[in-house]
Amino acid sequence: LAGVRALHVGYPHLLRGLQGPALLQLLEAAAEAVEAASGEAPIVSLDVNGATLGAAADADGVIGPALGKVDLLHANFEEACHISGRAAGSLAEEAATDGELEALVAPLLEAGVGLVAITLGRAGAYVAFGGEGATRRQGGGAFAAAAAGWRPGECVR
Repeated sequence: LAGVRALHVGYPHLLRGLQGPALLQLLEAAAEAVEAASGEAPIVSLDVNGATLGAAADADGVIGPALGKVDLLHANFEEACHISGRAAGSLAEEAATDGELEALVAPLLEAGVGLVAITLGRAGAYVAFGGEGATRRQGGGAFAAAAAGWRPGECVR
């Protein structure tokens, strides 16, 4: 673990044993083990592939308890709509405005996710940085260094 710089977990909606508090416990324990071995907290990323199989707006609590420990969350457009509680079809992937995408990721950033990356098919991707929550780890770590030039609330497309 001494050379590990990142911890990535995917598909929590498909892994019944790693949902809610269990996902939080995994992220905390794994990050602590990496930090103990390397001396630096890892970047923690979560891919929510399969999120549309869960309850809308994370009402089933699959990812909610762990969001404050996630530095980078990846979702496709449909998954992002689903976990943010947007009705299916209420936004068009290729026509979504920056303002609509900002509103879509706001609940995730407010829950403590450092950076949200949404893939938009042929329209590219949308990345939003949460600011102070993204650099919450003491010493800053690799994520803080990578995000040093970003301003809170900044988004790129």
